[in-house]
Amino acid sequence: YTRKVPFVAYEGVRERYGVHPCDKRRTVEVLQPEFPHVDFTHIDVGEDSLWTPTRETEENVKLRVLAFLKFLGTRAETSIAVVSHNDFLSTFFNVIEGPDSLRGRFYNCERRTVVLTTRWQ
Repeated sequence: YTRKVPFVAYEGVRERYGVHPCDKRRTVEVLQPEFPHVDFTHIDVGEDSLWTPTRETEENVKLRVLAFLKFLGTRAETSIAVVSHNDFLSTFFNVIEGPDSLRGRFYNCERRTVVLTTRWQ
């Protein structure tokens, strides 16, 4: 396989933040040398400005999903793999109003396939 596939890190596609230290991301300055093939231009540099000692609200996760859907609409690719965490992905599938079979809890390494239309652009 010789075609270059873009790997893009996007700040909004992350676990619900706050309370748990494991939900706080590392800085781009630390991640970039470890993952040189990843485009980090959609992540703020420096410390995780979103993480707080209180848990993020479900409403805020929905806002992140909507922002991400708009971002997806700007991409030229027609097939995109989204890798994230249960809270974000569960909210994603509730926001897009997919069938009930897509709305349940995500388990580790679970894969679900959907086709999105231009409605979200």
